[in-house]
Amino acid sequence: MNSKKTILAIVLMALIAVPALSLYDSDECEAAPVGNCLMIDTSSISAGGFDTRTAGYVDVTIINNTAAQASVLVFITYENKTSRLAEETVTVDAGSSAKVTLNFTIGSAGTKNLTVWGESDDAEFLTDSNDNTLNSANFTIVVKESIWSSWTTYAAIIAIVALIALAVFLKYRNAPKAEQTVTFTELEEQRKGKTSQKSVQAKAPTTEKKKYQGKSKK
Repeated sequence: MNSKKTILAIVLMALIAVPALSLYDSDECEAAPVGNCLMIDTSSISAGGFDTRTAGYVDVTIINNTAAQASVLVFITYENKTSRLAEETVTVDAGSSAKVTLNFTIGSAGTKNLTVWGESDDAEFLTDSNDNTLNSANFTIVVKESIWSSWTTYAAIIAIVALIALAVFLKYRNAPKAEQTVTFTELEEQRKGKTSQKSVQAKAPTTEKKKYQGKSKK
């Protein structure tokens, strides 16, 4: 009877010990994420400054819960991962975190669904209970229409320039012409010139008068 109780106690202790030991399995990232894994801090992802002509930014924080420094490639794609929009490599110290900023442009306005990814050869990213690597996070940005993307902006600028040019032209065309200023010396010289001219005309005999004088002498 005692032997049966002893065997039963050993079996119960074994059943309790096996799950407890699994918590310390260092080979499974999900079992001890604080000690073994890289993580994307999804709560700190921020973005802004996007329009169709201006590059915006996305800030991403990588957490390194391993015991060694890790180099992490961070890149952004559309949700379907068809196009890599930007990428940066960041070095994260052991037991620390680092923020990386990615800058890029998107040429069309509207709400864009994007995904940020992390890859590293130095450490593994956190995995879930189904062994899915949690090295990505989805987020949304809003791209505004740039004022310089609309033809109406350029049409307005051309119209303003044309109106300014027309106003300047009309101002100079309708402006009264300034009277020519004559100094006292110039007036005196003009008066003397006219007087001299009259004297010469008075002294010079006309052609008819010369002919008449010639005939009288004969």
